[in-house]
Amino acid sequence: MSAYKFQVLETIEALDEIEGILYTRMLNLATEGELKEISDSFEIGDVVPFKYEDLKNIQDPNVNLLMNIFNDVVNAKEKFKNLFPDIKAI
Repeated sequence: MSAYKFQVLETIEALDEIEGILYTRMLNLATEGELKEISDSFEIGDVVPFKYEDLKNIQDPNVNLLMNIFNDVVNAKEKFKNLFPDIKAI
């Protein structure tokens, strides 16, 4: 694998991590804001089945800002993946 291809792979993996962090931040903001009532109906330790689709109707500008960044990260990751379709993992 070329050094450049390796760096593309490293970038994809970094974007994966960033995607997860952003998703967690969006959920945390939403469950302490607009979705607090729903969140409060669960016990500590429960797995709350939120999906990305659940966040699309949130009006909180901070959640929306993170959603825009999240979407940009997802799109960038796909573009990097398309550079070398044969890339799977290090």
